[in-house]
Amino acid sequence: MLRGFVLVFVITVPRLHAADPPKPVWRLLAQGGQASAPTSQGFAEFAGIAFTRDLPLGHRFGLSVEAYPALLIHQTRTLRAGRETIPAVSAGGLLTYAIGFGRSRFGLRLEGGAGLFYSRDPVPAAGSRFNFFDQGGAQLSVRLGDDRRLWAGYRRVHISNLGLVGDDNPGLSFHSLVLAIDL
Repeated sequence: MLRGFVLVFVITVPRLHAADPPKPVWRLLAQGGQASAPTSQGFAEFAGIAFTRDLPLGHRFGLSVEAYPALLIHQTRTLRAGRETIPAVSAGGLLTYAIGFGRSRFGLRLEGGAGLFYSRDPVPAAGSRFNFFDQGGAQLSVRLGDDRRLWAGYRRVHISNLGLVGDDNPGLSFHSLVLAIDL
């Protein structure tokens, strides 16, 4: 009986975890969150819409190329009282590691990467218009049909100029929620 169980286990378990080879997919992504900056900069929020393209790199690994044509940063002003909303754009890439895709109903994806960020006014308020847009996090997905998934997750986003502009390197770090759907 034990041999029969082991045989069934050895034959069945690899099939449960085997995934079809991933294929490139387009995704529409919405992301937003809030940051806590040093006292001089106060709080900040951001929201953005991105188009992403997932490209397979190998077993479970992939590259997600993201373009944010619309990002808004709402931040405290440093020289004047009040808050301001600043439009920005960003593009970059994330290295991804996926678990449970293919025919699986649910999936998990870990991701991390960086990109370039440009805004109309300095972000943070004491920073620069050109920055780097670093992201890392995880997303869960549920399969909606044969070729479509709905995604929800968390990302930690950091915006700063890495000290390339002046002696100071002010930055903002956001906790953000991500919602996306395959197109």
